[in-house]
Amino acid sequence: MATGVDARVDEKLVKGVDGYSVDEESTPVDVSDSTGATGKFNISSFSLTSILAKRMRRKLIDLEDRGQGTTQGVVDVPSRAGGIVSLSASSRLNLLAVRRTAQPFTGTLGNYFIYLLGLVDITSGYVIDSSLLSQPVTFPGWQGDVWFQMKKLLPVVGAEVSLVSDNIVMRPLRGRITVDKRDISYDWSSDDTNLAQSIEGYYYQNAYRVDSLAYPNGGWNEDVQVYQVDAGETLEFDIPMSASLLSIDQPISQNNVTREEVSASVYSVMSNDGYPYSAAQWDDEGGSISVVINEDTRSLTVTITGSSNEQYAPFRIAATAGPSDNYSSLRLVGTGVFYDKVLLTMPTGVDPDIASQEVGTTIDNEFITTQTELLDAMIWTLGRYNGSRQQISVTTSGINRAGDSGSYAYPTIAQFNAYAVAQGWTDIGDFNTFYAGKTIQQFNLAWFATVANNFVNQAFGNIAGARTLRDFVWWRIRRAQITPAQISYTAEADTTIGDFNTAWTDGGVAKKISHFNTQWTVGGVPMTIRDFNVAPLERAA
Repeated sequence: MATGVDARVDEKLVKGVDGYSVDEESTPVDVSDSTGATGKFNISSFSLTSILAKRMRRKLIDLEDRGQGTTQGVVDVPSRAGGIVSLSASSRLNLLAVRRTAQPFTGTLGNYFIYLLGLVDITSGYVIDSSLLSQPVTFPGWQGDVWFQMKKLLPVVGAEVSLVSDNIVMRPLRGRITVDKRDISYDWSSDDTNLAQSIEGYYYQNAYRVDSLAYPNGGWNEDVQVYQVDAGETLEFDIPMSASLLSIDQPISQNNVTREEVSASVYSVMSNDGYPYSAAQWDDEGGSISVVINEDTRSLTVTITGSSNEQYAPFRIAATAGPSDNYSSLRLVGTGVFYDKVLLTMPTGVDPDIASQEVGTTIDNEFITTQTELLDAMIWTLGRYNGSRQQISVTTSGINRAGDSGSYAYPTIAQFNAYAVAQGWTDIGDFNTFYAGKTIQQFNLAWFATVANNFVNQAFGNIAGARTLRDFVWWRIRRAQITPAQISYTAEADTTIGDFNTAWTDGGVAKKISHFNTQWTVGGVPMTIRDFNVAPLERAA
């Protein structure tokens, strides 16, 4: 039996937990990388009966290891094999792995996170780091898997999401460092099979607008299609937009619409003789146009019903400025997020004789809203297409535990004293007044809660995404498996310019360029940028 390990299903203790494994993954830092699963875990028990196990399907399960912390999920598959009953569970993060429609949004990043969680009915049990709350954002709507969309958003805003204990936690990238000195095995690999000559990507110039022209995009031009309908005919078609709409004004028929009209949803009609058709007559004879915003929020379904007057059919949704000067008259105005997509290309610097692909990938991410954000994102993506993608695999007997016994690290007296000063307490009487009616146990629990999710106490949810320094290179853990006996993880190279600057600073003073050039010269020949990209800190050391 695994000592110090408990499991509870809907608050009921599962007796005799004999083993477990917890699998967790971190969200990516590369916007072109869609990897990063929601996580899962399983427990095994000799004493749990099959009858009870079968009743636990779709029930909430909590796993607690006094050395690694707690985690939470939902039982997916109870099973029995060889006399052992197993409960497999999906992490609470899996609640995000469902398809939803998001409306266009303008506000703060914190409120957008809350909105996304609300799409899957998560209204409690989440923590958003204060540094991510107030950033202003404007995003178009979308249709898709909420978890996938979160993984697109997070690297753009420099954040990650994880399940820590029973809380969904959104926090800045690179906030945790592993303390790992108990290696059982350590392996590495590199892969440069995905080389390309360039990468490209779009940034969205998003703007929230009220009663703005949604069709035709940018106003009328000669390429805008003129729609035609016969008498009594109903024509239905979709129109894509460079906008994500919350509302659309229904178009009103007019006797004439100028090319320059952009202020209202209107249209005019021409009869088969090339003359304008009276708006009043069109309406009286059953002619109409109606518009519906589609579920994706980025396209419209337009329905045109022709007048019943066969003498003047077919009818064209057009206006005229002369005998042979006809143009589309349909104008549609709405409210929402309007955008222009701008394409940038970044060369990788790889010799075309080595890189068979011309364009490695095209980043199309609606959360990238400025050129700066796109360039920052492309720099990380570049590493997948201009050199070796490096990875390490480590198995260790423990990470960030307070000791081999896994004992907790509690708040210190100094922390309590600082809190008392902040509260303005001057003597024990102030303390007694504040904690009146509370027990010592309640006091202890409240104070331990302030550090319960710290890495030293809570390994579950804190390992994936943490960084480790090995061979003078920083790595970020992408996948981890935790069992009572050991932790296995894989990590990707994650050295940043900030790490490089720190390595090339001596006593607060930046080292000279000559020192750098000397380190990066072999036999009097300067090394290449690709060599430098492989392991800058290793060379700097």
